[in-house]
Amino acid sequence: MQGYDSDNVINGTFGEIWFDGEYMAEVKKCRLEVGVEYEEISRVRNLIPGQKMTALKPEGEVSFHKVSSTVTRKVAGRVRHGKSPKFTIISNLDDPNALGAERVAAYGCAFEKLSLADWEAGNIGEENYSFKYEEFELLDLI
Repeated sequence: MQGYDSDNVINGTFGEIWFDGEYMAEVKKCRLEVGVEYEEISRVRNLIPGQKMTALKPEGEVSFHKVSSTVTRKVAGRVRHGKSPKFTIISNLDDPNALGAERVAAYGCAFEKLSLADWEAGNIGEENYSFKYEEFELLDLI
């Protein structure tokens, strides 16, 4: 891209997520990423080893303003009955000044903890959840 209009830089204020099909207006932050693991490969007549991709490690994090117990209810309802707490998270970032929207789905999101209570006097309530996921789909790209 030769240049760009600064108004086209996407603004996270226009982000939103759906958690198992439920719109979560209280979202503060969403991060989905895929780590790539490599193994070194020795090569003859070359002192620099090659790299062979051997695994992908998808993980993410969501943060919410503490408004309701929606996430706690969904996660607790599964773990208390011995079921894996797996969900689908869809992220949408659609700044009206940007060149388009970016929408990504993460499937099989397995939360790594269940937050039952986390507060401090004088602080605004917040929930933070990290997770790993099994599959992703790029639904819309800019």
